[in-house]
Amino acid sequence: MRWNDVEGTLDQASAAAEKAVALDPESAVAQYRLGWVRSWQQRDEEAEMNFDRAVDLAPDLSEVFTYQGIHYLHTGDLQRALQLTTKDLTIDPFAPLSEYHLGMECFFWAAWRKRWASWR
Repeated sequence: MRWNDVEGTLDQASAAAEKAVALDPESAVAQYRLGWVRSWQQRDEEAEMNFDRAVDLAPDLSEVFTYQGIHYLHTGDLQRALQLTTKDLTIDPFAPLSEYHLGMECFFWAAWRKRWASWR
């Protein structure tokens, strides 16, 4: 999911998210949005720090877990992605994007398992 022509947009998103964190470092939303941008920039360690900080600030904010799960889907840690998105649905069964992303994660998990089985 590394779409083309997002570089300029990512720079703008990064600047906006960094400004939001600077204005309110205690905002879980600002932290996870910065993590989301950093995930797209493939700055994985920084993204994980932002997501973890967001969870520390608001452990019941379900959307943090969805976006953190998508990050782990990008990095190839499908099991972690499934755990986080499932946690999101546990907190909020009606979370708007969770079921969609859970479906994506299950699809990629099945594809990965099939590929792994063919390598054996």
